[in-house]
Amino acid sequence: EAFVLRLYREANPTGFIKAITDRAQGLTRGGFGIERILRTLFVPGLFLLPRFHESVAACMDACPPQVEEVRVNLTEPMLRCQSALVDLLKACMQELARSAPVLDANELTVENALTRGFDQLLRSYTDPVWHRMSYRSRQLVADIRTLRRFLLALTQ
Repeated sequence: EAFVLRLYREANPTGFIKAITDRAQGLTRGGFGIERILRTLFVPGLFLLPRFHESVAACMDACPPQVEEVRVNLTEPMLRCQSALVDLLKACMQELARSAPVLDANELTVENALTRGFDQLLRSYTDPVWHRMSYRSRQLVADIRTLRRFLLALTQ
């Protein structure tokens, strides 16, 4: 499937791809969730649409929910903090890749670290070799988790 989609994307980079799954809960779990699927299938954006029974859909059309979303821009100090946290995260990831060569360095990127399921992905890589990792490498893993929590707290 990925091969066919890659060929399709090469010929038509803006084409529409529609997919349906009966296991939607599996997409929300870490590690192998939506981020990895989108990256594999070369899909830049995603629209998640819930499936409704016809009577519920008719009711939703008749009286749509009033949902308001409030977005607040980051202030200048917050942007500086975010930039510094991303730089620290990048440095920790590079140091972890150097100090623990048994880990897959291709997965230890800042882009992956910003995805929702990265902690679980990192745990799946480190758990089998945790007993062989140095104290410094273990501390770097803990530091990466802490920096990710700081980034999340900053933006929510």
